[in-house]
Amino acid sequence: MDVQADAPEALPRPTRWFNALRERAPVMWDAGADSWFVTRYDDVAALLTDRRLAAQPAAPQAPADPESPLGRWHAFVDRWPAFTDPPRHTALRRAMHPLFRPGHVEAAARATGEALRHGPTPGRLREAIGAGLTGLLADGSDFAELSAWAEAILAAMSGADVTERRLAEALAAHEALGAYAAAAVAARRGPLGAALADAREDGVLDGEDATAVYAQVLTGAVEPTLSVAVYAVERLGAEPGLWADFTGNRDGFVEELLRLAAPFHFAVRIAREAFVLRGKEIRAGDQVVLVLLSANRDPRRFPEPERLRADREGPPHVSFGRGRHACIGAPLARRAVAGLLEAAGIDALAGMRLDADGWDLTPGMRRWLV
Repeated sequence: MDVQADAPEALPRPTRWFNALRERAPVMWDAGADSWFVTRYDDVAALLTDRRLAAQPAAPQAPADPESPLGRWHAFVDRWPAFTDPPRHTALRRAMHPLFRPGHVEAAARATGEALRHGPTPGRLREAIGAGLTGLLADGSDFAELSAWAEAILAAMSGADVTERRLAEALAAHEALGAYAAAAVAARRGPLGAALADAREDGVLDGEDATAVYAQVLTGAVEPTLSVAVYAVERLGAEPGLWADFTGNRDGFVEELLRLAAPFHFAVRIAREAFVLRGKEIRAGDQVVLVLLSANRDPRRFPEPERLRADREGPPHVSFGRGRHACIGAPLARRAVAGLLEAAGIDALAGMRLDADGWDLTPGMRRWLV
């Protein structure tokens, strides 16, 4: 299989490349990415909770100059909960947990639905998700500003070859977000500000940790939830009959949307020790990319994987990861997607035109670590 010729970025849908990979080379070393790609459901599901894999190297290699732009960027990203391991990871997740209590999740869902009361448009979908999120972060926040910071940060995380301009924009966004987070925590603004203020008083985290938590919540909530919402609009517009499936089994329908439009494509791990997987020798220190997008479409576990079936039985999808690095915001994402569909209605959703607005309908984010 010619990995370079068939690189996922070259295809309109990366699922096609990963589908082929899953059947022909389920555990494959890609020299260009310097990584192993694992694509079958059983392997991905097992490795998500395998203690032989870690979220970061045992001895991370920092740039020679920690004050250089790249050094400052690595120092920032390395503090994100998603990129840490216990015991620090456990403490950071515990600090974030109050944000996702049922009462806060329902309040965010109500705000999301209210934002669509005048009918959905591509722009209002983003605004609706933002309305729910800003209520959790701090009421009265400028969502356009927060979204711009998130986009700048994500752009610097989209691949190995980050331009100097992107890195500078990401560091500027980090600085602005840091000032926002410091003010929110000091004033205990919103559920997240209050939770992080408590954690800071208990000595669990400092100011940079708080900025990292805000960055992860912001980047991990808006674009992933939006990608699932856009996919839902696309499917309902093409297959209006699916609306009956949603009204008849809302939870099952949302789970199928999340399976097919996996908000996160990859979970990237580092091998703590050497082991063998399907005859391939994975060395200690190797990077292992667990392809959630492909695992969710493995026909061995999901017959007719491209069909959206609210009554589907079988194993759960792995869109939010598993184990200690499972996405802590999964309940919020589920409720937000359901709230968007309920508030918008089938007629309005079926009438939306996304392609005319320059939307990228590729489900999920191309690179992320859960």
